[in-house]
Amino acid sequence: MNNEFLKTKLRRVIRRHQWLGLWRKLAGWWAGAALVALAFGGLQQATGWSSPLVVPLLAAVVGAVASGIVISHFAKAPDLRWAAQKVEDAHPDLKGVLLTAVQQNLAPGVEPGYLQHRVLQEATAKSQEQDWPQVVPSSRLAWTQVAHLGALLGFAWALAQAHVAAPAKNAETPWRGADGIAVTPGDASIERGDSLVVLARFGRTLPPSVALVVQEANVAARTIPLVKSLADPVFGGSVPEVAADFTYHLEYRGEKTREFKVAVFEH
Repeated sequence: MNNEFLKTKLRRVIRRHQWLGLWRKLAGWWAGAALVALAFGGLQQATGWSSPLVVPLLAAVVGAVASGIVISHFAKAPDLRWAAQKVEDAHPDLKGVLLTAVQQNLAPGVEPGYLQHRVLQEATAKSQEQDWPQVVPSSRLAWTQVAHLGALLGFAWALAQAHVAAPAKNAETPWRGADGIAVTPGDASIERGDSLVVLARFGRTLPPSVALVVQEANVAARTIPLVKSLADPVFGGSVPEVAADFTYHLEYRGEKTREFKVAVFEH
């Protein structure tokens, strides 16, 4: 009789233990990364600073560390004696038989002695009566997998929040002119394909009309009339489906604001 059968049984115990530990580690990592992503989003909202590189860089760093966790985790597998001890702890009726069996070093083609044969025979019989892999219960594996998936989804949600937070501050920081006009967003950064909403608020006498003049590279300037709000001293309009960087200014009562720059980025 050879002890390879017992080693195969114990390797299943080791593998289940490794998966349990890996789900735990990754769940903790994704949860921590989600908090970092939310912190970046809060920083962007609080300071108005934003960069299109924040989200992809954060995702790349977090993914690289997660890959390192997986590689290092499986590189440090417990040995068979550790697994045998775990099984012995869960099944005290083995009384050390399994530990004794895994310590038998039989050379290929060499038959075990009588005592070795009896130990291997008894351990093999016990392995068929008992469900050794359940030393790591299936329910615990399932719950750690659920926790891991929940933490991963939480990280994805936090990344999405960080992405949404970037342009929000720009919309809340108007440029103010000397004559009481406030232009929102002023200089801005916008994702390709989105629309840029421009608002002009007047603190003094309202002009009869306000025009938004958009200038793209190598393209003739175009004029978009802004519409006045019924209740507020605000004129508003939008540049739909922005595809490239451009500048714009407002014209009213024969005057015009400074040129504002709009940078386009892609995720």
